Amino acid sequence: MTSRIIILPHSFEPNYTLGFVKGLVSKKIDVIVISSDDTDKRLSQAGIENINLQGDRSEARSLIKKIFSQLSYYVRLLLYLLKNRPDIIHFTGVFRTEFLFFEGIVLHTFLKLVSKKYIFTAHNILPHNKSGSALFKLLHKFIYALPNVLLVHTDLSRKQLINEFGIDEKKISVISIGLNEEVPITGLTKKKARKMLNYEENDNVVLFFGKLDEYKGLDTLIESMNIERGKKIKLQVVGWWANHEYKLKIEKMIANSMQRDNIRLNIEYISNDEVEKYFVCADVIALPYRKIYQTGVLFLSLRFGIPVVATKVGALENYIEKDIGIIAKSNSPEGFSEALNEYFNEQLVFDREKIINRAMQYRWENICKKIAHLYIN
Repeated sequence: MTSRIIILPHSFEPNYTLGFVKGLVSKKIDVIVISSDDTDKRLSQAGIENINLQGDRSEARSLIKKIFSQLSYYVRLLLYLLKNRPDIIHFTGVFRTEFLFFEGIVLHTFLKLVSKKYIFTAHNILPHNKSGSALFKLLHKFIYALPNVLLVHTDLSRKQLINEFGIDEKKISVISIGLNEEVPITGLTKKKARKMLNYEENDNVVLFFGKLDEYKGLDTLIESMNIERGKKIKLQVVGWWANHEYKLKIEKMIANSMQRDNIRLNIEYISNDEVEKYFVCADVIALPYRKIYQTGVLFLSLRFGIPVVATKVGALENYIEKDIGIIAKSNSPEGFSEALNEYFNEQLVFDREKIINRAMQYRWENICKKIAHLYIN
């Protein structure tokens, strides 16, 4: 008898959802995805069964529409699962901090009760901005005790679940994040990409890509640019603000920076079709993070064959070997400046084709092979 398997992304990053689900399907695992306007058409085009219960998730909606949409989603989801009792529910998203009491207790318990087997992906063991909260830790102790299987993306996360939350190691499975193959690669040349973005061929371009938040350390990177080094660099920042306070902080830092003319901010939604030019244009990707377990930006960099300079946090150094990038000796402006200087003095050592070939082990079809047994009834 075929198991009825529901994948519940809960508005999590669409490219992750598409990649993960395609990886499962490649292993002959039939799933139904609870989709949104961001993913329903793409899933259908890939031949993957889905039902759109989330609808419009755009940030452009009014607060009233957001609240109504969220409440409607909860009702539709609960009714759908009661009517179509699944054998397995795999929650692959993230509970929203502002709704954690409802989602982490009520919704979480419901998902466990309505399914025969409940799998939960723990992307971040604790929210980045709540890691010191005793209340949030207590709530997450309940959250992690409930599922039949916990899926994490690093061994560091596995150890934290065991040591800090008392989770039985037998219920934890570890897989890497997979490559983001939803972003198209067209064969765009570096020369053409630089022309499109108004950079000179001999410019030393550093790319910071993704969410602009305190824990991502963009401020460290900007401060590092003021430190004297052998070669001047140009910083391209592409992403979105996590909050208004950090936006003001970064804008003030740039205005006061001696290198302000060499820093470009591109703050807007970047479609998958637009991503390639930024990565191909760059000499190196900067990951000056203060806190992280693992990041999809790293795997996007690997797919394009772009070397990485990163801080020694989370599991980053497990993926950034000496022929892929450089780990800063200290998580400080001085340490990151030194690492960038080392990169630009040695960049001929980094073979982009070799990085791309190494990255193939992280294709979702290879990653999902390791967990296919979890979905066998």
